[in-house]
Amino acid sequence: MFSKINFILVNPSHPGNIGSSARALKNMNFQKLIIVNHNNYEITENNEAIKFASNAQDVLKNITICKNLKEALSNTSFSVALTARSNRKIDLCSYQIRDAIKVAISHMINSNKEISFVFGSENHGLTNQQISLCNCIANIPSNPEYQSLNISHALQIVAWELYYAIMEQNINITKQNSHKKNKNNDMASISEIITLLEKLEKILIKINFLNPLKPKHLMLKLTQLALRSNLKKNEINILHGIFESIINRY
Repeated sequence: MFSKINFILVNPSHPGNIGSSARALKNMNFQKLIIVNHNNYEITENNEAIKFASNAQDVLKNITICKNLKEALSNTSFSVALTARSNRKIDLCSYQIRDAIKVAISHMINSNKEISFVFGSENHGLTNQQISLCNCIANIPSNPEYQSLNISHALQIVAWELYYAIMEQNINITKQNSHKKNKNNDMASISEIITLLEKLEKILIKINFLNPLKPKHLMLKLTQLALRSNLKKNEINILHGIFESIINRY
C-alpha cells in the first residue's frame, strides 16, 4: 500500500526542503519521492539536503528525477494537486486534504494502481497547466490570514494524514497485492491519457477546429474531461485507433 503512493515536488528551489521532505516521508513509512526540474544540482550529494534528511539517506538516494510533470505522473492513475489558492479558475473537484485522501485511497484500492500527491514550488506553487494534469485539488486547512506552508511541512502533513488513513482502515496489503488483474478493467495512467490528448490536439489543428496561435482553454478543458472519465487502457486503445484513422484521412 505505502509503495503505491508517490510524492512529487515540482521545481523545488531549496535542497534543504528536499532533504526535509525525505525525512518526513521516512517518518511515515513512505519511500517514493519524485523531483521535477530540480535546478541541476546533484541532490543526493548536496550537503544541505543530506543534513536535513538526517537518517533518511535511503529515501534521498532513491529520489526519481523527471524533466516534467507528465513524466513524473507516468505510472499514476490518480493524482492530487496541493494548493493554498482558492481562486483557481479550473474545473476540478476541490477537497480539504483529509477528504482528498479518502478519494485517492479508494481509487487506489479499486484500480490497484499508484496514486500521487503533487506539490508546487516554494515561491509560486503549481501553475494551472500543471494542476490540469491532476484529477483533483486539495488544500490544507490553516489560518486564513496566513496560509503559506513550507513545502516540506505541507508534505509532512499529507504523509501523516495518509499514514493515519491507511492504519485506520486496516487495509490488508497482502490481499491487495495478490489481487487478480483484469485487463479490461486496467485503468489508464495519466501519462497515457495525456499522450492520447496530444494526438487529439493534432487532429483538431488539422481540421481547423483549434487555432494553435489562439488555443484559449480548449485543451485544458478536454484534459480535465478526460481525467474525470477514469478511462481504461482498452478504451484508450480504441480512441487511439479512431484518431489514427482520422489522421490518415487528412
